[in-house]
Amino acid sequence: MLVGQELVDREGRYGSKTVIINTNDGGIVTLDKTIPTLVQVELTTNNKNSNYASVGDELVLKATASEGIVKKEILINGKLVNHTDLTAKQFYASYIFNNSDNDGIVGFQISFSDSSGNKGKVVTSSTNGNKIIFDKKPPSDFITGSVLSEWEYCSNCWNSTNTQLTVNTPIDQSDTH
Repeated sequence: MLVGQELVDREGRYGSKTVIINTNDGGIVTLDKTIPTLVQVELTTNNKNSNYASVGDELVLKATASEGIVKKEILINGKLVNHTDLTAKQFYASYIFNNSDNDGIVGFQISFSDSSGNKGKVVTSSTNGNKIIFDKKPPSDFITGSVLSEWEYCSNCWNSTNTQLTVNTPIDQSDTH
């Protein structure tokens, strides 16, 4: 036989988060009603500019929870990815970009719950506002112009006597973010 009793929690709220049940053998059963949260979510890539990625780059998602998390489902670019638990509260997942990924801001989603089955709010953004931009489109072609080996001056040309070279590279508007 169990005798249920709701208690005032640490914040003085009557029965808001915890229910303690005394059993007839003197044991206590605690029911956890606390919703877990992800207090830190970070994204980075192995690209030399860690906010960008291209084909073959790896994205690493690291997260820290408010309490132990036992169930996780992580989607990156709509694809389910495996995760590795670092501790009961910390985990990470990684993703390698490929040609089938769409250009633009990389989407992700973390669904999770604690050992009592309390589901946390689905997370779709990093805690520091960091975003990763995937770009698989190579830059537009450009032409350097003629190179002369003669010792003469030529407007709009460069040759072996030049001591300085300025290259203007046209970039299509669609190539900038």
